[in-house]
Amino acid sequence: MAGTSNIRVGSVYLPWCGYQYMIATGNGSYGSN
Repeated sequence: MAGTSNIRVGSVYLPWCGYQYMIATGNGSYGSN
């Protein structure tokens, strides 16, 4: 997954930094790169 891409979680689009934040806070259930 490219670092500039957006991911979709449910019906909410999150920027890559948001994705990294979720991983950092321990919520890695959305997947990992």
